[in-house]
Amino acid sequence: MKTKYLIAIIILFASLAGNSQNEIIEAEFYLDQDPGFGSATPIDLTSGETISEVFSAELGDFEPGVYFAYVRVKDENDSWSIPLKKAFLINDKFPLDVVAAEYFIDEDPGIGSGLPIDVDADHFVVESYLAEVAPDLEIGDHFLYTRVQNEEGDWSINVVRTFSVGTVSTEDEALLSTTSVYPIPARDFLVVQNNQFSILEVRLFDANGRIVKARSWQGRRMELSDLSAGTYLLRITTEAGSLTRRIVVE
Repeated sequence: MKTKYLIAIIILFASLAGNSQNEIIEAEFYLDQDPGFGSATPIDLTSGETISEVFSAELGDFEPGVYFAYVRVKDENDSWSIPLKKAFLINDKFPLDVVAAEYFIDEDPGIGSGLPIDVDADHFVVESYLAEVAPDLEIGDHFLYTRVQNEEGDWSINVVRTFSVGTVSTEDEALLSTTSVYPIPARDFLVVQNNQFSILEVRLFDANGRIVKARSWQGRRMELSDLSAGTYLLRITTEAGSLTRRIVVE
């Protein structure tokens, strides 16, 4: 289906023919086929020896694909520049308005079940938000995930940021200081041990917030040979509380 599109082009030209005294007085652009000097679509600009302009142009009916826009300028002596050529892409699925956004920490609760973020619908959303952190969030490393939904109901991939929660009590400090995780980076296995508190459970999350390993802890070693290389989050639950560690698997 053919659709009308709007493009924005930035142009930057210095005076023509190496003469800094000649002012640029006209500009025009065309797509793909040159209609001839002075017969292309005119561009509004402020005359000057050097110009830097941003202009937008509504296109006609175009099929999705790659096209070329050409921009040229004319100076006060009626001399035209060579065209400036820029490629652009028409994609029939882009842009779509972002209409919703959500975030979650560490574990993915499922699409649409994260904590909502207020956004103003637009093709491109640049927003800052305050993420609410649960008071019982484990000490250690954590992943903050953000994703958006477009007007057709499709969700984006997650944008991931890391942050850490520090110790707030002597119990936290004791748990942190007595827990060992190695080797980092890991390859085929990971050793988890605590020389003071019993480890009850260990869970491993991938970079998308999905649990890839979970087991009651009866030893010291977790096999990793079946995992892809990447960054993971390890949650260790002990009789004295829980903590998390960011690990890298090579």
